[in-house]
Amino acid sequence: MNNRLKTALSYIKGHRFLADIGTDHAYLPIEAVRSGAVRQAIASDLRDKPLKRAKSNVEEAGLSTKIQIVKGNGLEVLVPGVDVVSILGMGGITIREMLSQDDLKHVDRLILSPNSKPEVVRTWLENHHFEIIDESFVRERAHDYVIIVARTGSMHLSKIEKEFGPCVIRKKQTGFVRMVERKIATLESARQKARSESERLRIMSRIETMKELIE
Repeated sequence: MNNRLKTALSYIKGHRFLADIGTDHAYLPIEAVRSGAVRQAIASDLRDKPLKRAKSNVEEAGLSTKIQIVKGNGLEVLVPGVDVVSILGMGGITIREMLSQDDLKHVDRLILSPNSKPEVVRTWLENHHFEIIDESFVRERAHDYVIIVARTGSMHLSKIEKEFGPCVIRKKQTGFVRMVERKIATLESARQKARSESERLRIMSRIETMKELIE
């Protein structure tokens, strides 16, 4: 269980039936059931090799009666009773496509961790009557990840909130602040190399926006 999975697990507690989409090794559903965070789980993937690993790990944990190993594409594997869905480690566009497969009215909570284009996921949530109730910024092995937690509701996000996350901006976790500082340093370097005044002003505007995020 790396930091990202541990953080995701903390958001699963209090629910009953987890569906972990793109489960890979099934580490998250195994720990969710073993710790009592949920009573049962589905560990699904579209690929045979991850499913084989997942099945082996579930059997080794002695949880074959509580965790179903299912081959399927995205949310097509959902069954009645699933009240929390996790989709971790996929691109934002892929997650958006998966979310569009189901009306999700029966799901109490979504736990999403896009590897890219998180703004696409947040925009989908806003447009489909979901609200973000929490987010965590996690740095793992020199990579930055965000975990988005959502439920049915409504919200209105600004452009910068869609890009970085309303809760991420508010919480200003150390990893996020350092990431923004790195981006500012890169922008400062680009500003010095700008070939035109308009380009320099555009970069300066972006720098000021980034600085406001961590003030």
